[in-house]
Amino acid sequence: MDSISEALIKNLGDKSLEKRKQASIELTEKVYSLNSEREIYNLIKYFTFHVDDDTAQKRRIGLYGISSIAVGLYKEDPLTDFCNCLVQPVLVALGDREPKVQLAACDTMFNILKIYREKVLFDLEFPETFDKIVSVVSNPNNDVKDWGRKLVEFLEEIVYGALIKNEDFDIESLMNKAYSKLSKSQNQDILQVLIKWINTFSSLSDYDVIKSLPKFIEKLFIILGTNTKHDIYTMSVNQLKLFLCDYEHCLCRCIRLDIEVLKRLLHFLRDKRNKTIDKSVIFALSWLKNFLKYFKEDLEQKRINTTLQDLMSSYGTEEEKICAMQEIYHGPIRKITSDLNSRRHESLEEQNRKREDLRNTNEELLTVIFPDMLGCVFDYIFVEEELIYLEIKEINRSLEKLVILVARENYDLNTLKMILSSSLEKDEPKTKNLVIGWYITLFKHFPTCLFQIEDDPSFMIIENLNFNDPRYIDRVLYLFSLKSLESSEFLSSIIGLLLRKFRKKKKSNIKESQINTAINIMCKYIDPKIIFSKFAQELMRFNDAHFIGNMTEILEHSLASVNKYKYLRDILKRDHSDEEKKEFFETLFETFCIKNFSTTKLKNPISCITLCILAKKYKLAYYLLICISKNTRFEHCMQVCNFVQQLEGASFMHIRMDLLHFEKNYYLIKTLQMMLMILPTDSKAHINLKTRLECIHIDPMVKAKKRQYYRQIKKGNKDPFPRTNKEESQEVEKYVEMLHVIIQKFLT
Repeated sequence: MDSISEALIKNLGDKSLEKRKQASIELTEKVYSLNSEREIYNLIKYFTFHVDDDTAQKRRIGLYGISSIAVGLYKEDPLTDFCNCLVQPVLVALGDREPKVQLAACDTMFNILKIYREKVLFDLEFPETFDKIVSVVSNPNNDVKDWGRKLVEFLEEIVYGALIKNEDFDIESLMNKAYSKLSKSQNQDILQVLIKWINTFSSLSDYDVIKSLPKFIEKLFIILGTNTKHDIYTMSVNQLKLFLCDYEHCLCRCIRLDIEVLKRLLHFLRDKRNKTIDKSVIFALSWLKNFLKYFKEDLEQKRINTTLQDLMSSYGTEEEKICAMQEIYHGPIRKITSDLNSRRHESLEEQNRKREDLRNTNEELLTVIFPDMLGCVFDYIFVEEELIYLEIKEINRSLEKLVILVARENYDLNTLKMILSSSLEKDEPKTKNLVIGWYITLFKHFPTCLFQIEDDPSFMIIENLNFNDPRYIDRVLYLFSLKSLESSEFLSSIIGLLLRKFRKKKKSNIKESQINTAINIMCKYIDPKIIFSKFAQELMRFNDAHFIGNMTEILEHSLASVNKYKYLRDILKRDHSDEEKKEFFETLFETFCIKNFSTTKLKNPISCITLCILAKKYKLAYYLLICISKNTRFEHCMQVCNFVQQLEGASFMHIRMDLLHFEKNYYLIKTLQMMLMILPTDSKAHINLKTRLECIHIDPMVKAKKRQYYRQIKKGNKDPFPRTNKEESQEVEKYVEMLHVIIQKFLT
């Protein structure tokens, strides 16, 4: 360029600082003297050519020339039209391969920022400028890196000042660029700079950085898990805590923003589930736990707003609307009235749009967000670290409340049920307990949608039962008991499934105590009489006498000796004419007969006799014992020993008292005497029963019975068993006939 001397150009690139300074002053004065914008453009273009030169020396000259021009353009109102022309070649030079050129570019950029300040922010290319300046801090040259930090701090000061002054520049583009830079960068220095920028934006009251939270949150958690530099880790933790603290009072809070934040956070947790658990996971779970509190508040507020809209469109007086709203809103009348008034002028289209938006939001929550969150809970529930387990439990509780809140308007729980069903197959106690807890919660609030024919989880739950985990068994049977209270058919099907499970476990040596545990738990929630009757009825469906025998033995032992079933024993003690006693006894008797008399290879034929004695049907017990005595084996002796032991317990006190009334209970004494004959004389049971019978003065009774017997013979009655009660004899005949019918039906 003719107006620029060769000496000036040479001095701009001289090693001497004094010569460069003098040349810069001379060039600045030259700019002052230019009168047209065209001349200024030509001058900038001239030095831009130098910046593009292959020689490092000329590139430095070009940068110092642009710096001098920027200083020369400084006026009270800088010419913003030249900003982009000055900045672009400098941005190219910031990425130069020569450190000296990079230093010159930093110096030039600093002067441009110093001159133009907020005017730089209005340049359309400013996000790119921001990106290039931030990248300088990752330079391996320490001098260039220091210059880069200086530039970033100065640019941060400019942006902060512009926001304070409410300058209307494109802050969203800047935030997007910062997010893009943060998400892609792995350099420690760049990450530290960007986190500091985010912190600066967070401290501004005029700009709500919370609305950009979804863009930053996932990367901040990734930094926690991958960064080894203590300063960056601390800055990330503090920034995430600040975000959470600011969110409580954030004016831009809404359901859509909440959902976007949850998506990012859940995406991070899903990516970390198969990797090493580190501090980032613990902090993310803690952050999620606290964030869900605000999310629940936003959901409740949105529901209230929708209810307000419905009230405004409904019929009724103003007072009726306010009273109806108070039940939901729980707020002062003044606040409710103002909310009603604020919605008076909403158009019908606007109200419908908001309702549709709420429906779409609920659908997204129930089909995407909540299932993802539930999957996250199941992914981390098995982690052995106690702190994570406690956080997961809190998250799960909050999630249950959120599902209940949202599903009131939308019952589409199929996605959640699929997650629960797949998780139930995992052989992990914590997971199974969590699944059952969810089923209980869903059934309490949405009973019609859980146990549906097409996706009834009952079979899978029972198939995966672990009888070694009492707490899990308790929760499972509590769930089934809740449903059974509404449906007798469901109870029958559940007991049938349990019996098949018991039968299937026979080869695995399922313990009697485990079966008793299952029965006791069900009796805790449902009437024991119904449970025992249903078990007896469902056992009739099995064509396996051995299995029925084992189960009736367990039922008989519980009925005869467990204190909590005194209520059932009291029913059996009632008068023979009592209808409830008849129904209950016949139900049990029908099943117990199969076990005792359909085969001769069973372990305990005494169960049915014990049932008869509990029900005070002594003559029937005597007849049955005669039938058994024809094929007595050692196992029968052992079971008689067990009966004698039960006889000495508190449950049989009324039986022992009946021994005193030998005139009325003749067959009870005869039954016990026959048992005494079965027992070995050297057994403890024989001694105990003999002692018990010796307490009764039997001789007068025997003599009286003999006299009665001979009188009956003289009258022509050849029945060897005296009929002291005609109705009792008829009842015995009835049950004996029932016995033969049942056995014949079972054997065929």
